[in-house]
Amino acid sequence: MENRLDRVRLGLQSNTGGKVYPGGLLAFDFDNPEGTINSLGDEVINEDEKVLGAGTSDAQALDFEGTTVEGDSGGPLFVLHNGQWKVAGVLSGGADNPLEGFQDSSYGDISIFTRVASAYEWIVSVIE
Repeated sequence: MENRLDRVRLGLQSNTGGKVYPGGLLAFDFDNPEGTINSLGDEVINEDEKVLGAGTSDAQALDFEGTTVEGDSGGPLFVLHNGQWKVAGVLSGGADNPLEGFQDSSYGDISIFTRVASAYEWIVSVIE
């Protein structure tokens, strides 16, 4: 599957073991082929979407657009950067009820990833 990155949220922090680490989130929504469901581009803003911050979202679905499903947590988000595939995020979950009558993994679903680059210092501290 493929999707467009709709949000890059920087400037978040977490505190682990008395040390503060920078953090960030990446997110995309699951648009329908008709372009009528675009949950990160609509006027409905739930609590999870507030954390992602403002931005834009293209309502036009990609040819092989898809989303994550229950059980995918911990899986990678790959991006093609300068001709190389890189792990940009790790799936942490999705937004709760981004649309009225929402069912998990259906059109309108929002997948939220922990941004790997902003967690670099913590990753290095754990593997050393």
